[in-house]
Amino acid sequence: DGIIMQEQTDEGDQVVEIYQPVKAYGNYCFQGEDVEKGVLLFEKGTQIRHMHVGIMASQGIEDVQVYSVPRIGVMATGDELMPVGCALMPGKIYDSIGYMISGAASQQGIKVSGPHICGDDAETAERLLQKALSEADFIITTGAISVGEKDFIPALMQKMGADLLFRGADIQPGTPTMASRINDKVILSLSGNPYAALANFEVYFWEAMARMTGCRDMLPQQAEALLADRYDKVNSHRRLIRAMGKDGRVFLPAKVHSSSVIGNMDGCNCFIDLEAGRSVKPGDTVKIRYIKGM
Repeated sequence: DGIIMQEQTDEGDQVVEIYQPVKAYGNYCFQGEDVEKGVLLFEKGTQIRHMHVGIMASQGIEDVQVYSVPRIGVMATGDELMPVGCALMPGKIYDSIGYMISGAASQQGIKVSGPHICGDDAETAERLLQKALSEADFIITTGAISVGEKDFIPALMQKMGADLLFRGADIQPGTPTMASRINDKVILSLSGNPYAALANFEVYFWEAMARMTGCRDMLPQQAEALLADRYDKVNSHRRLIRAMGKDGRVFLPAKVHSSSVIGNMDGCNCFIDLEAGRSVKPGDTVKIRYIKGM
């Protein structure tokens, strides 16, 4: 009723010398010691990762019912945009938003088509959107949603018969953000400024993915933290401020907070989610939203 590890013997064959006492049921693996009968392995809505696959395999589970993986399409608008890999022409910039959003979604196992770059041309945009509607479950556009003469997305959504879900977010940056629906598929239209697009993407996209996949793990973590640095500005809208959260405190490593700047985001892992009209000082408790995947 006991087992001795071979390292505690002289490994004799016919006669063996044992160097420790034999304990009843010592070194046994008992039935149910890993998973007891009747125990729920995972809650519904759990995002299946490699550890879950191993646990299911240990129980001989070959198949499990899952939600389908969402497919999203990403379209960046603007005559000034160029794809990465091309020589930059005068007056042009590289499309950073499309790649950033596509990478964030891909990192969570979501299938991505794009980023597709479209100039300031409503007809081309309509063709790309019609194609995306036939292939994707959720579509993201960037740019062309403000009040300039080239901001054609709102009029295009109306022309395509979309139901307007909302237009204008009480969030800085990214106030012009809008969302529409065509044939039960959502088109989330974000600002053309990289940081504004990222901030509003984090607020709206993961909520939608959590609903579509039934998976709460899609939602970013939110917490409270003590403000470690000064932030003197009082904003008229809810403000998402790039920051670094660590050990219950939140820091402002970035000195520039322009909506067009993302080069300082490498030192950030969250946003301070600051209420409209609120004045804060170091030591105050603030809400933070961790950036998904950071």
